[in-house]
Amino acid sequence: MGAKSITLGERSYPPTREVMEQKGVLPILEKLNVKVIDFDTLDARDWVEFKPRGTHWSNGFRIARPVVESECLVSTCCLKTHQYGGVFTLSLKLHVGVVPTTRHGYDYMRELHGSPHQRKLIAEINELLSRPWSLWMA
Repeated sequence: MGAKSITLGERSYPPTREVMEQKGVLPILEKLNVKVIDFDTLDARDWVEFKPRGTHWSNGFRIARPVVESECLVSTCCLKTHQYGGVFTLSLKLHVGVVPTTRHGYDYMRELHGSPHQRKLIAEINELLSRPWSLWMA
């Protein structure tokens, strides 16, 4: 697609930086000139709030601004089962990583993992990511 640069954005548990260091991916990404954004370190202004109609999230959710502002988003599936969110989630659970763990005193992951609508919450993140941002930002 003619990309002039590639940025890897990530939020994981245990803490993102710790996982990347443990797995040895940072030197590889540096060698390939891939910029890394650790969503754990983003400021409050770097999260965009969404409150889609009919959401199962109690007060909407936030998405990392670099994701919202990206020209192209490539998500790769994670071929494993998950303790939360279903049996085999492919890349659907992956997108939970664009939502903060906590922000402004609110624990999004507690809501997600404690909700009887967990699969719907995950689907709602993915629905938002599958549409042009202009539809959500208006």
